[in-house]
Amino acid sequence: MCRVASTLLDGIRDTDYVGRLGGEEFALLSTRTSWENGISLAECVEINLNNFMVDWCDRKIAVSASLGLQKYGAKDEGVDLTAGPMKPCIKLSA
Repeated sequence: MCRVASTLLDGIRDTDYVGRLGGEEFALLSTRTSWENGISLAECVEINLNNFMVDWCDRKIAVSASLGLQKYGAKDEGVDLTAGPMKPCIKLSA
């Protein structure tokens, strides 16, 4: 899990945040970025994760990721992202 988190940190800016939500779920908060740049960043993270291999017990295990993107603006509340049903988001991969 630490290696996956490290891979998530590769390629993001110093002003971005990555956190583990629980289980195998992580969140990336990209501050002060446009929608288009957010999509580009998410695609880059997705490529990094889907090309990542973990060495475990003399075996290589492929990591796979499926990412979504949700806009969060100055008028949104923090609970809007976590409470109740999620707002529609763009799914980057199947």
